[in-house]
Amino acid sequence: LITKCWDAKAENRPTAKELYQIFNKWNKERLNKDSEIYSQIKESIYTSRLFNFKDLPEPVNTDTIQSASISNCLDCQLSELDLNDENNSD
Repeated sequence: LITKCWDAKAENRPTAKELYQIFNKWNKERLNKDSEIYSQIKESIYTSRLFNFKDLPEPVNTDTIQSASISNCLDCQLSELDLNDENNSD
């Protein structure tokens, strides 16, 4: 586009209307891509998945930190937990 605008012959340069149409097209394409990316991010945020914490590297500069034991049930399901202790005491 820039080389067309720089053309020495005025008749080869795009008109203001043509420039408007080109920029408008580019803007719509950008918005569509942004919308697609937003949709993918939105889907990934609400997709449940388990994380594997078993092979993490050793912490650096942790001489004063005591090692904590890691639960074997890092991937337990929330449905297995009793989240309503108050309601179950009846």
